[in-house]
Amino acid sequence: MIEDVKRYPDDYNYEGARRLNCSKTGIFNAIKRLGISQKKTLEHPKACLIKRAQYQSKLYTTRLSYCLYG
Repeated sequence: MIEDVKRYPDDYNYEGARRLNCSKTGIFNAIKRLGISQKKTLEHPKACLIKRAQYQSKLYTTRLSYCLYG
């Protein structure tokens, strides 16, 4: 269990349960029993920075055109 958490620190409980062939509740209880706390990150671990930049660029140009022609 500890090796799985080290290898996949950002996974949800259901993802670990699928890998280890057990229930989400079993994963939750094992993590709690081992004293492992959730890692807090400022960014979503599975976010794509390229797609985010493209979206923000599109959003900016839309807002700019709305302000100019509005």
